Amino acid sequence: MVDAPAQGPRYLHEFVALRRALGEQEFLIQWSFPALVVHTIVGELAPAKLPRRRTHPMLGEVEYAPVESLVERVWLLRRTVVERPDRHVLVGQATECDVRISEYTLSSRHCAFNVTDAAAVQDLGSLNGTKIDGAALRPRKWYPLQSGCRLALARLVFIYYGAGAFAHHLDGFA
Repeated sequence: MVDAPAQGPRYLHEFVALRRALGEQEFLIQWSFPALVVHTIVGELAPAKLPRRRTHPMLGEVEYAPVESLVERVWLLRRTVVERPDRHVLVGQATECDVRISEYTLSSRHCAFNVTDAAAVQDLGSLNGTKIDGAALRPRKWYPLQSGCRLALARLVFIYYGAGAFAHHLDGFA
């Protein structure tokens, strides 16, 4: 049996290697979760107006050169915080989020994903917003997700993959 790195795979190439080592069936059993894969980074940061502000506003949609440490970074959409009564996967900078991303343009509780029924996302009133394929989402309203869509959380642009779709996406690297 092949083990993932101690903290688990984090980048696309690590998932590809694990998929090859485990084989399709075993990989699907262990790693069948919806996933967000960082595609690129856009926008320009505005100076923070408050001295201790954790989330920084964006000025525009100027495309930056991708930050190497985040491009092809994978976040699996699964519950890690069990104390909350809801069944959604929370994404943001706060410790109570299931998926914690330390990026200054993300809000503490940026958005929530419904991954148990039909895949959907909801912006939680974030400062810099959430977009699906370029269309801004209104806060606190659920929007359906399709595998392969571009999902922008503040200045991070992800490709969303449903549970089985992520494993099949990795087949393209085999």
